[in-house]
Amino acid sequence: MAYERTWGLGYPRPPLIPRGPWPWRIPFEFPFEPSVDICDEGESLEVYVDLPGVRREDVRLRAFSDSLELEARRETPKEAIVRERVDRFYRVIPLPCAVRAEQVSARQENGVLKVTLPKVRGQAIEIS
Repeated sequence: MAYERTWGLGYPRPPLIPRGPWPWRIPFEFPFEPSVDICDEGESLEVYVDLPGVRREDVRLRAFSDSLELEARRETPKEAIVRERVDRFYRVIPLPCAVRAEQVSARQENGVLKVTLPKVRGQAIEIS
């Protein structure tokens, strides 16, 4: 009777909201997708990648003349409730200009990976 007064006759009942521990009390999992920033510093490009909780040994980096390939893995603490204990990340970052792949340097500090990529300089050609 209270239902009919509230919702009126002819309307379907509102859906029941399930109660219980699953899946509403399990924390929502976000995919492991670190942010990437590329800065032009004149003579070089600097790429910053946020990698919190990733050890230096678990990062693989490959440089090409036009792109940077980044692969990382992160282990989740055993106390966390997640489906998988290891998160993997793979990304190919296109670069806005050509770089010297053999002179790339990388450094990881406080969860941030900094990659310095020297740019390729063009040579002046004398026309005869």
